[in-house]
Amino acid sequence: MTEEPRRTCLGCRRVRPKRVLVRLVRRRDGVVVTDPRGAVPGRGAYVCADDLCLGRALARARLTHAFRKPCEASAELAMAVRTSGSRGAGAPPSEASEEMGVVQTSRLRGVAVRGAPRRRGGPVIEAPPSEASGENGSEEVRGPWRQR
Repeated sequence: MTEEPRRTCLGCRRVRPKRVLVRLVRRRDGVVVTDPRGAVPGRGAYVCADDLCLGRALARARLTHAFRKPCEASAELAMAVRTSGSRGAGAPPSEASEEMGVVQTSRLRGVAVRGAPRRRGGPVIEAPPSEASGENGSEEVRGPWRQR
């Protein structure tokens, strides 16, 4: 029988089950945001869904230490942590939060999301312009969640 994964909160330093903590990630520009789906690749840090724990983590520069690079909290970080925590431990994400997770993951990976979700799948995602891209400087990328 396998044990449930456990992580340490950066604020209170208590070890708790991973599902009850909120995962934070650092974007390329150094801003820290929440990762509600846990799908963003790379280093993550965890806090309780509590303003006190987030405040301690920010005041003691524990986020900078955890990410091993300078970082700053986004303006909406406290609200996002509270919202992620209010969803409930182990509760499946709603359809709206699932789509927002796709949008946020796309932003963190450096691609833009264009248009409304289509009938057969999620939002259309454009790759950043490059020399190898199409005539208009972008090409559509279809993720594994899209079916043709």
